Amino acid sequence: CIRDSLKNGKIVYHAAAVGIVLDQNTNTQKFFAKHIDDITALDLHPEGELVVTGEVGPKPNIYVWSSETLQAIYHLKGGIVKGVASISFSPSGNKVVGAGIDDNHMVAVFDLGAGGTLAALEKGDTAPILDIRWITEDQFVSVGPKHFKQWTQDKKSLKAKKGPTQDFIVCSAINGGDTLVGLGTGPLQVWKGNALGKAYNYHKASLDSLYVSQDYVFTGGKDFLINILDKKKYTVIQAINFNESYPDLSLCAKIRSICLSEDGSKLLVGTFGSEIYELKTSNKQISASTKFEPTELMKGHYCPNAKWTNEVWGLDIFHDKQHYATCSDDGTLRVWSIEERKIVKHTSLNVDEKGNKLAPDEKTKDLQDQAKGRCIGISPDDSILIVGCKEGSIRILDAQTLKHKKVIRHRNCLLYTSPSPRDS
Repeated sequence: CIRDSLKNGKIVYHAAAVGIVLDQNTNTQKFFAKHIDDITALDLHPEGELVVTGEVGPKPNIYVWSSETLQAIYHLKGGIVKGVASISFSPSGNKVVGAGIDDNHMVAVFDLGAGGTLAALEKGDTAPILDIRWITEDQFVSVGPKHFKQWTQDKKSLKAKKGPTQDFIVCSAINGGDTLVGLGTGPLQVWKGNALGKAYNYHKASLDSLYVSQDYVFTGGKDFLINILDKKKYTVIQAINFNESYPDLSLCAKIRSICLSEDGSKLLVGTFGSEIYELKTSNKQISASTKFEPTELMKGHYCPNAKWTNEVWGLDIFHDKQHYATCSDDGTLRVWSIEERKIVKHTSLNVDEKGNKLAPDEKTKDLQDQAKGRCIGISPDDSILIVGCKEGSIRILDAQTLKHKKVIRHRNCLLYTSPSPRDS
């Protein structure tokens, strides 16, 4: 989840157990590091400075913190166990609602005006809650697989009305009196209260991201598609296929998060490839002919494997002391600039010696072990990179072009490799 921090123009997101504030002008990050386990939910205060984050764990911590000072303002406790599935500020910013990942998927409302105390608590559903959003200061909606509920808070009481659905709902957003939801099968649904209205088949894969701005509705899906919709009619103004519009830019362009800057000139896009891009336009109003220029703000190793780990295993520093290389279970090799603090080039290890893409593992459907990097060695003259892979193969690559020179088969998993001086 990414958010444009409206007050200072910086970008807020999370990775592992850290809340991150990125200053794109200086390409520097600041960190909120009070969480003790992975952050699983994030939202931005309506005024654009405070951030709320929740973590996974038996008694998960929820913090409201300043994106300016990186200091915790409130520590929200109680009600939610095992982890926070979703979290949201109310329209005034005076309340926070969160949903748990326990068997009852408890729903908790915290009153920031009373110091962040637990104001109301109720069982959510036996079905998981994947997203939760305020409609008004006293009403909110929760969604998930076969789950749609509209909630009303009356002091310490929470009452819910369930909407009729058998759909796998992934995400939600509020557009005036409409509740918009994205389905795992792709459609956008419009709900009027607890009644299902129209559906729009704008995506061919899961609709994972919804964002409502002052003038537009944005949808993003696993089909690499971003739709910009008229806010009243829900007609498509422009459709951007990220892979087709910006070829070779993203390693995995399935859309995970969308956010528009306050002035409407920058569209922030987060992908499943652990990437953040800024799509910038000079147009004051978006039309079918509006052009967006992409800028890469952040890129890192990502998580393509559903059945196995997605860990970073290999790292080595070039002898020029200005660059280093990493490899991981995501089947990529990346070279980073220490001074610029970013990836300067990368390549896929999910290919054979001739450059042909490898088929997924027949059993797990994940990447094959021969694509999962475990260790890296760099030759003394920085011209050769050697990557040892999980199933034992050794990949020799040109350090400048990152093209494969040779693949050597080996029977056992490699955890260390280093070129000899003669190999350089």
